[in-house]
This record gives sequence, structure tokens and C-alpha cells, in this order.
Amino acid sequence: ANGLKLSIYASTAVGALGMLHLSRKLGIGVLGALAASLAMSFGSVNLLEIVEGHQNILAAMYIPWIFYAWYSAYHATGKKQRYAILTLTILLALMFFQGGIYLLMYLAGAFGMLFILARHKKRALFITVSSGIHAFGIAAIKIIPVGLWITQFQDSAYASSAYTLANLDDIFLGRILYGAEHIIPNQGGGWHEYGAYIGPVILILAIAGLIFRRKSYIVRYLALCAIIATLVSSLGPYLKPVFDQLSFIPRSNISRVILFAVIPISLLAGFGLDSIQKRSRLMQAVALIILTLASIDIMSLAYPLASQAFVLPHVTRAITPAPHPIAYSPFEYETRHKGVDYTRAY
Repeated sequence: ANGLKLSIYASTAVGALGMLHLSRKLGIGVLGALAASLAMSFGSVNLLEIVEGHQNILAAMYIPWIFYAWYSAYHATGKKQRYAILTLTILLALMFFQGGIYLLMYLAGAFGMLFILARHKKRALFITVSSGIHAFGIAAIKIIPVGLWITQFQDSAYASSAYTLANLDDIFLGRILYGAEHIIPNQGGGWHEYGAYIGPVILILAIAGLIFRRKSYIVRYLALCAIIATLVSSLGPYLKPVFDQLSFIPRSNISRVILFAVIPISLLAGFGLDSIQKRSRLMQAVALIILTLASIDIMSLAYPLASQAFVLPHVTRAITPAPHPIAYSPFEYETRHKGVDYTRAY
């Protein structure tokens, strides 16, 4: 248990440092970079998954660094570009080794957006394909058995998430702890599948960044990516027929794509705070106050949320099983035949 706690601390810290470096790489000042790092690392989008016990979310710490390496390779040439691609390759492989296939599937969609939005298509395609192929080679010792497993044990139906477009206020602004159910009508999982609290301060800063830096193509692209990721994450029931026909594709609740909306929104908030800070010396103090308010807002939810982790239920004496021949089993021992699950238990 102590080792798992340390891995959570390390993952959160590495992800936060990645957001700091990515923000600075995009030209955001120090205070703005802190705001972006705060929103992504200590908002509830990852912490809810951690409290649930989904260890694969710890691999999300690589995502800011992956974007950092991709952006560095895109704007570099020669030896610097090769080093950036090598870094990107290693990060992709490490992310797969630690987190499995699901986050990488979502990341593939993000890479698709990078290619579509990139001005230099050939360069973007070369960086993405070359790093992907080499990462596949490094991680082949795990990718090959995983590929065999997901083809042999396909889901007969996709458990889609709920339609969430009407509940974005709860998702981004609802101070909802782990364990909440039925916040969204017909939701197909716990609140950890949907919640992505960033708070009103960060959201207002993101809008300010879009207004103040609207002429920047990076800011416009971040806003577009946030909108697309939010829309994709909210369309669970509409995507279900597609995923039911593509049962070989590894997937989980599509609502988790909201992580790829939180990242650009956090960066937009960084641009917003940076724009406020640069207006005057007085506004530097105002920006520091705003960052403090954002910290209090986010951390005051992160603390009680984190306290829900590693809490075991009270142990009660189990019912004594009946003797033979009326003994029962809690296991159904399902077996799959021609894609259909059958139970072997009475």
C-alpha cells in the first residue's frame, strides 16, 4: 500500500512538471504555467480515477511530456529533431508499459487532431508515424500478447457512457466526491468516469485567454481541441452502435476523453493569467491573487477527494455456505462460444 501511495505521488508530480514545461514551451509565463499545471494535475479528472483504484491512470503523467516532445520535434530540425523524436518514442513505450492500451487509443485521436491542425502536414506525419513505429517495436513484448488477448476476448456489447452535453456544469464545476451515482441520467458508471472539476476560476481564466490571445493560432487550436474532446466525450449513446460493430477496438467509457478537454482548457487558463499579468505591475499582484484563489478552490476539493483513497469497508462476518449437496457458488464461470457468453453455474 505504501508503494502504491508513492507511485501516486510520483505520477502527480511528474504530470505537473510536464504541464509546467509544456506551458513554458508554448510561451506561457511562470504564473500562467503554474495555473495550467494546477488545473490538470489537481483537478478531479485524474484523482477520481486514482481513488477508484484504476492504476492505468497513473500513466497520464506522460501525456504532457508527450505533447512537449511532439511540439519540440515539430519545431526542430536535424539532430535536435531526432533527439525529440527519440524522447517521444520512449515516452509512448513507457506509457503503454505502465498504463496499457486505453490511454494510448485516446492519445491516437489527439495525434490525429495534431496532424489535421498542423501547417506542415508532412513534418507532422513523419514525427507521428516514426515515433509510433519505433515505440511499437520497443513495446512489442507487451503489445503482441495484448493484441492476441483483445482479439480472443472481445466484448459482445459496448457499455457506453451517458449523454453528458447537458451536464457539463456538473462535470467541470460540480464539487462532487467519489462514490456519487446518478448525477447524470442513465450514466453507465460511477462519477469517476465523468467528473473533471477544474473550478470557476480556471474556467474564467480559460475564457479570458481565448479573448486576450484570440489572434494566436495556438490559442485558437487549443479552444477547438477542447470543444471537440468535450463533444466526443459526451456522445456515448450515439457512438455505441459504431463500437458494437468494431468489437476488436480496445475501449472503455468514452466519457474519459474529457481528460483531453481538461488539458487544452488548462493551457488556455495559463494564457489568460499570463495576459492579465503582463498588463501592468499592479496586474502582476492581481494575477498572483487569482492564482491563489484558483489553488484554494481546487485544493479544497482535492484534499477531501484524496482522503477517500485506501479506505477499507468495515469487515462483517460472511454467511456460512450451505453444505453439499445444496452448496452454492457466487461465481458464474462464464464461457464464451462464438462471441456469446454462457454461464456454467446453476
